[in-house]
Amino acid sequence: MPVEFARKSSDGRITLVLLTEGPAAQLLWSVMQVTSAEEARRNLAAREKCGEGSIGYWPSEGGCFEHSDLIGSWATSKGIVGVVWTALPPKFDSSQSLASANEIVSYLRNLAEPTLSLAREYVRKTPPQIRTPYRAAIERELEWTAISST
Repeated sequence: MPVEFARKSSDGRITLVLLTEGPAAQLLWSVMQVTSAEEARRNLAAREKCGEGSIGYWPSEGGCFEHSDLIGSWATSKGIVGVVWTALPPKFDSSQSLASANEIVSYLRNLAEPTLSLAREYVRKTPPQIRTPYRAAIERELEWTAISST
């Protein structure tokens, strides 16, 4: 899936979001222990501190979320009956446009504490398998390499 460090969150971190296009990156997933699709959406919305309208889900009527068809094909191939994901768009400053890697690196470089620590921790704790062009730039320019899980 095309994913990138492209959304400035309310606490100042730059977080991963699915993109309309771009190079595909390996993503990770986990099983939720819930009894319904509605419960899964509520739980993910609470975890992500966003409204349920920002939670994508499959199956969905008419593929109402971007990536629904691709996610549905993947899920079907794995025998998975339902998927939820955070469906927030890129956002930098006040626009929902995609910032460049240089803009993201410059923003991160100029953060002050405690936002700096939050942002660094988010990037470094992102699983190392999730390789993106912006992550490569962040690692190269800021030396925020992945924290080993071992």
